Amino acid sequence: MHADLALIATRRAAGAPLPVIDRADAEHGLNTARLGWSHPDPAQRRADTSTARPRTEPDMQRLCEAANRIEAQLLSDLLARHRIDNRIFGDYLLGGIGELPADLCPSIWIIDDRDLPRAQTLLEAHLADRAARAAARSWVCRGCGELIDGGFDLCWHCGAEPPHAT
Repeated sequence: MHADLALIATRRAAGAPLPVIDRADAEHGLNTARLGWSHPDPAQRRADTSTARPRTEPDMQRLCEAANRIEAQLLSDLLARHRIDNRIFGDYLLGGIGELPADLCPSIWIIDDRDLPRAQTLLEAHLADRAARAAARSWVCRGCGELIDGGFDLCWHCGAEPPHAT
């Protein structure tokens, strides 16, 4: 690496063009600012993009906004289990509440817009299941007599099923 820096310094002193950084260099973590490497000429970039093939890749689409980071991660995991590639954006903005607007919530984005209808169906099913669990009545465990909230499928203490499940 020291030899590379010496070569760059020599080229810079001689007025020779510096090497161009490509994506592979950036992915390998090269610090281009420290090395002083230049990017391609903007005019050349425009010329390259004007002859490029039209973009055929799907666009990302926003699915929903979650109430907090936990809900966002649960929804993201649900989508991932159904092989829907997604990302959570804005999940660390909640740390800035007080300095930033108060309506900051993490949002879930679907990477391939062709997956959006399936993702919306899964989201609707998830929200319906959550509403049904919230409305469920509490029950008393037959095994240990513990009072269990209606949203639970098993007794937290002994693992018994609710009386209405049998």
